[in-house]
Amino acid sequence: MLGNAVFLDGLLFVLGRLPDHLLTFDLDSGEWSVVDVALPPPVFCLHLLVFDGRLFLVGGLEEDVVIARIGIWELDLTKSDKEWRHFCFMPDECFQEFSVNELVHFQTIDRFGIVCFCNTRESVVLMLQVPIKASESVVQDPSSVLSAIIDEEERYRGCEPVRLSCPSCSSTFDCPPVLSLLSTMHKENQSDSQAEDLTGANFWKRMRCPRCPDNIDGCKISSAMLANQVKRQAESFICTYDKGLMMCDDEICKYTTRSLNLRVVGDSERRTVCPNYPQCNGHLIRQ
Repeated sequence: MLGNAVFLDGLLFVLGRLPDHLLTFDLDSGEWSVVDVALPPPVFCLHLLVFDGRLFLVGGLEEDVVIARIGIWELDLTKSDKEWRHFCFMPDECFQEFSVNELVHFQTIDRFGIVCFCNTRESVVLMLQVPIKASESVVQDPSSVLSAIIDEEERYRGCEPVRLSCPSCSSTFDCPPVLSLLSTMHKENQSDSQAEDLTGANFWKRMRCPRCPDNIDGCKISSAMLANQVKRQAESFICTYDKGLMMCDDEICKYTTRSLNLRVVGDSERRTVCPNYPQCNGHLIRQ
């Protein structure tokens, strides 16, 4: 059985389960091989991720049949004597919020160094920024979850919000960012009641349609519903991307085309110069 796979330095790294191994697949030669390294025991719910050109492993440390901590390990591929070295643990305060009563299983996805954890039994979601360097201050300080994440407006400028549909009233609403929940966890000058009133945090704690009354059954958004709706919208964006439509980012120009412009001007990348140059100094952005 195979786990998730990541691509690094021309190789596809894959987790092999039962027995547990780290495998590589060479895309050029088409050959499989086993990396001579033991996985850190006893670790469960394993997930590989690549960040900053480095290979990491996420997993939960089990104690008495439950997961007691969630850690991240790094593998230095340049060394002949390879070993998964402990990198950091999820801050204790965040882990307590995430595990609720007891944690027996979780799922992990990642993108650009931001790791999203999902407690599949309690429908709790938590996001953690992978630090560039491991240190005690980063590991122990819960505020590190947000410290490396820049302003939301700047990071997600130009992104479309995820729109969810209520299974009860069929109305749609913008899914609040998960960071709205994390930010309330570390508000020093805000009472618990004030934090609960925040729309974003309230949604992620209750996972219910914000437009339905509390006494209405069937308006809870399960993890399966959330995953399916996100998947459908992601597929829609992929179809739009595959159409190859590009638009100039200059607000006045807005030149739209499907053709590639191979002209290079200054330090600009090939295929990004607006065809209206020099009248326009904008760049083509794939829609």
